[in-house]
Amino acid sequence: MGNQPAMRTVAAAAARGDHAPAPAYDHAARWYEMALEGGEWEEQYLCQAALADLLTKGGHGLVRDGARASELYTLAAEAAMVHMSSRLSRGVRCFALASRMR
Repeated sequence: MGNQPAMRTVAAAAARGDHAPAPAYDHAARWYEMALEGGEWEEQYLCQAALADLLTKGGHGLVRDGARASELYTLAAEAAMVHMSSRLSRGVRCFALASRMR
């Protein structure tokens, strides 16, 4: 399980290319996947959406995967709808992105 916020921070840094010559989406995706293995729903939501964003773009060592991105956007949207009614627009955005990936 580990420390999800720390894993998300490492993943985001890899995706941006912090401390590296270029972004490393493949490394970022691995960290996001590890963070999805358990923990708090909000961290799950944030990691699902961030990983889906990377899979939508592809590149930097990561193969584009629209089906997996759609699945993650849907999971993130469902979590947002259930747990974050005050952040409804985020859930709607994720559903919209998921439908575009199909």
